[in-house]
Amino acid sequence: MIHPDVMGHIPDTDWFEEDTVVEMLERYNTLFIKPNKGRIGIGVMRLRKLNDGKFELHYLDQAVVVDSVEEALQAVKEKMNPKKKYLVQQGIDLATVLDRPFDFRVVMHKMNGEWQKSAWCVKISPPKLVVTNNARGGVILTVDQALQLNKHLFNYKEKIEELSEVCFKICKVYDLHFSFASIGLDMAIDKNGHIWFIEANTSPDHRMFLKLGDPRIYKKLKRLDRKILAKNRQLRAEQNRVSSNENDSTEYINLDAVESSENLIQQ
Repeated sequence: MIHPDVMGHIPDTDWFEEDTVVEMLERYNTLFIKPNKGRIGIGVMRLRKLNDGKFELHYLDQAVVVDSVEEALQAVKEKMNPKKKYLVQQGIDLATVLDRPFDFRVVMHKMNGEWQKSAWCVKISPPKLVVTNNARGGVILTVDQALQLNKHLFNYKEKIEELSEVCFKICKVYDLHFSFASIGLDMAIDKNGHIWFIEANTSPDHRMFLKLGDPRIYKKLKRLDRKILAKNRQLRAEQNRVSSNENDSTEYINLDAVESSENLIQQ
């Protein structure tokens, strides 16, 4: 069940089933189909309903147009990894820079019991690709730069504040169920200025921040990660010295139990 504090910021998402895709295509012109666990945008497909009743499936840098939803589903299944589970997610009309959609990576750390926004940036999709991932050739900008370029669509200063507020709300919802101390949030904004939460990763790759031209940001993130890791090791050592019947009240992550994950907030 989705928490009411963040419900309005999560795209309609469900597990991949053929009937689910057909049903969601009746509500949305564009869907994204992606593995529920993965990195650097591998396996992400975009299925779009065209005006002439046909369907376009975009995967990597290739797009194919088919005549029916049945053909579209067959094309989707041919590109799936049978060892993985897939999600279907409502497509969002993302704001753009140079006619290329972008989203945000927001890195949050929990230090001394309080969440802090440690760094954020904008990922602009590579030409002809449906993902914004930096590892696949995307461009990295500051949040201010990207939102200022969309000031004709919305008040960018207000959206900077709102984006930050939503990220803190998401982390507080995670606190209700998990003990994360570091998380990378992939956020987005559409052309109407609405903020969306796309997915989360508990072991985010910080290398994209090197492209901002200020190595201090990357060094700061790595330093915070090391600090949390050291704290976890200390806590593990302490736990080994106490009774196994005691409840662990720590706010830090159990590194053995948690994997990199997407869309945990809906589980």
